[in-house]
Amino acid sequence: MAETRLGKKKRGTGHQINLTTIIELKKIGIEEIPEIQKIAYGTWPNTFGKIMPTEQINYMLELIYNDTALKSQMNDKGHQFIIA
Repeated sequence: MAETRLGKKKRGTGHQINLTTIIELKKIGIEEIPEIQKIAYGTWPNTFGKIMPTEQINYMLELIYNDTALKSQMNDKGHQFIIA
């Protein structure tokens, strides 16, 4: 689990407000491949849509995030997937 602490000064008061945000990180494995795919397919179009054609995005998603490729990344290449 990772913890982030942010300190902000309230405008005009000189007082500091401490905000604590706790982010839980979880390593996921082969059984959660559908979750990895859901995140990838949900984020790639918004992230790359203005700089890459839809066809290229779809090609990259299928190449990198298909079941076989993800299993190989985890089992053969030692890739780890961590979600918050």
